[in-house]
Amino acid sequence: MLFLSVFTFNAKDHDAVIKRCALGGKQECEGVQVLLEHVDLSKHRVFRVTEVPDTKAIWKANRAWNDLGEIESVLVMETEGVWRSLIG
Repeated sequence: MLFLSVFTFNAKDHDAVIKRCALGGKQECEGVQVLLEHVDLSKHRVFRVTEVPDTKAIWKANRAWNDLGEIESVLVMETEGVWRSLIG
């Protein structure tokens, strides 16, 4: 399963977010493989695409950060595969 997660944090927590990343907080939770990650510092957001075996894994990964910001995760599918399956 692929998820797109957007982590938005308050500017006042900027240093705490950086510190947690530097201390290994960015490491993947068990079962979560980070495929892509980008940061938008101007709006204090991190965009992450992950592959997980089940929804419990993404939930656990998100809980590790919910004290520093808000996380929104959406189940996504690769466009090419969706089009192929819809066409038949």
